[in-house]
Amino acid sequence: TLHRVTRDSSGAVAQSRSGAGGQFQFNPPPPAADGFTVYFATAEWQGVRYFGPPLHPTDGRGDYRVAVFDTIAANAESPSLRVVRRDLILLPEADGGWEINEVLRVENTGQRTLVSVGGMPTWEFRLPAGASAFEVGDGGIPADRIQRMGARVLINAPLPPGSHDAVVRYRLPGTRSALTLDIKQATGELGLLVREPSPRLRVVGLTRVADEQLAGERFTRYTASELRPGARVRIEWEGSAAPLPPVAAASVVAGLVLLGGAGWAVRSNRSR
Repeated sequence: TLHRVTRDSSGAVAQSRSGAGGQFQFNPPPPAADGFTVYFATAEWQGVRYFGPPLHPTDGRGDYRVAVFDTIAANAESPSLRVVRRDLILLPEADGGWEINEVLRVENTGQRTLVSVGGMPTWEFRLPAGASAFEVGDGGIPADRIQRMGARVLINAPLPPGSHDAVVRYRLPGTRSALTLDIKQATGELGLLVREPSPRLRVVGLTRVADEQLAGERFTRYTASELRPGARVRIEWEGSAAPLPPVAAASVVAGLVLLGGAGWAVRSNRSR
């Protein structure tokens, strides 16, 4: 299917059935009068839709490729899935609790797309005890394919070979004084960023590595690498700290994600 995006509209504009060797051909409709037009193609294979790269009218005619893959049924512990990194960004709230933004990157190292079969998720991870006000942020995995079930966060989207990003946020209330993360899958890197001044912290399972300035605020970074299943990270705190203003919080979260090397855009909901 060929799609066209202009300033005023977007949608499918042509369809084609590929040949035995996967070849297809389109004659794109003309670009918009104002000159802003982007085309891209999607292909469906074994029930999964794949997206090709953007194509501009000035690119001219030539080969255009949409990579597709065979599928395989997934389970929550598929051996081809690897957690590349997991970042937690802790922002204090006025009641002594925390807003926590998590940014996760999982990689399908296999050669086939993992798909959900029989209601099983393609991947899942767990939230710490006491997490509330769960929301899905802006990540590569569609928000409607991520859902919470108790302490479990279930990913029901197909996962082609390559990396995939998920962003979630939740609160820990002021009545709690600790956060525990039990690592269920091998994790390449786990990062923690805490806005300062913060309550007095005791962090077990991570190493303090640096203080960083962003949007006029100071943060402390903790990390650990190559965590194995069964590892545990525990964060304990006493007291509370002044919350960030909503605008500053949004800037800080987005910037911290970029500093973490993930390149995600995260939106903070501290104004709720």
